[in-house]
Amino acid sequence: MKIVVFASGRGSNFKAIVENIESGALTNVEVSLLLSNKPEANVLAYAAEKGIPHVCVDEKVSFCPGKKKTPPPAAKPTKKQCSPK
Repeated sequence: MKIVVFASGRGSNFKAIVENIESGALTNVEVSLLLSNKPEANVLAYAAEKGIPHVCVDEKVSFCPGKKKTPPPAAKPTKKQCSPK
């Protein structure tokens, strides 16, 4: 089963999930994506270390269907903003 994990800080729950998968305590589970709304979140670096795809999104931008919220140009996430430390 593929799962997506949301984390916005140190990522202690994300790390526990990854460690349990690596140890075999969680079987048939794969983290397919780490999603964060904080570009400075330490968990992004951990995901990069583990080779897990990770994405940072601007929390001011709405991705909900039916909502027509367009961010101003300055609010768009950039690669630099979403790079781990």
